[in-house]
Amino acid sequence: MLERFEIARSGQYALSCGRQLVSTLGSPQLLPVGRPCILLVNGFRSTFTNSKKARYLEDWCAQQRFHFVTYDHAGHGDSSVAFQDCTIGQWRSDLAVVVEQVTGQHSTICPASPLILVGSSMGLWLSLLVAAYDHPSAISGIIGVGGSINFTERLLKEIPLEIGSVWMRPSRYDPNGYPIHRKLLNSGREHLLVKNTVINCPIELIHGMCDVDVSWEQSAHVALLLNTTSSVVVTLIKDADHRLSAPSDLQVIGQALDRLVEKVSNSNKLG
Repeated sequence: MLERFEIARSGQYALSCGRQLVSTLGSPQLLPVGRPCILLVNGFRSTFTNSKKARYLEDWCAQQRFHFVTYDHAGHGDSSVAFQDCTIGQWRSDLAVVVEQVTGQHSTICPASPLILVGSSMGLWLSLLVAAYDHPSAISGIIGVGGSINFTERLLKEIPLEIGSVWMRPSRYDPNGYPIHRKLLNSGREHLLVKNTVINCPIELIHGMCDVDVSWEQSAHVALLLNTTSSVVVTLIKDADHRLSAPSDLQVIGQALDRLVEKVSNSNKLG
């Protein structure tokens, strides 16, 4: 579990487990109270240090004078937590704590700020769970980028029967493959996104139609699963892949943020 943040240096907050949470403009006092906060929730086996999306969003937020926050999941980056010990439940719980400590009542990072989550791949799954069950009133909007929900169920169907506790799954992103632990896959069954999940904030789902890792149909499926009084917009990019990191793809993410911020501003007076 995450505990409390301690300021490591201007603009960075170190977590007790070795993960880091970073803020774009250093001291939050540089921004008027109530400016939106954009929180990037990274995907499976992804870190913010090698993420083009993180760099793009950091620059975008700086230009808009918004807060930007991201962090590495347990078992990722410089985390002291072993990857084989990680579960979907831990990653979800960690995100719930980050949301609370970033914008909660006692936050010193982005107090009283409307919060928009940008969930990349697995990050969308975690974002939707936290918005639906953990902090339904704290999240003002969600953007999914190549969203992958319930991916543990798909992997359970792929894993060879003869494999024991660890499967080195082939990956185009790592010549050695990714270690997939049965503990992680089994943990997903306690956190599946199900039909009629209630989320009452506007949602934008962006997916590349050349995504060979997660079909673009997954985003359409997510839109159908949700029970929401707010808008759910699905944007398909014909020639984009799973990472959605090309300059033109990043521009689409920025445009989705523009739309969400405009919707948030209708109900929140921005500083």
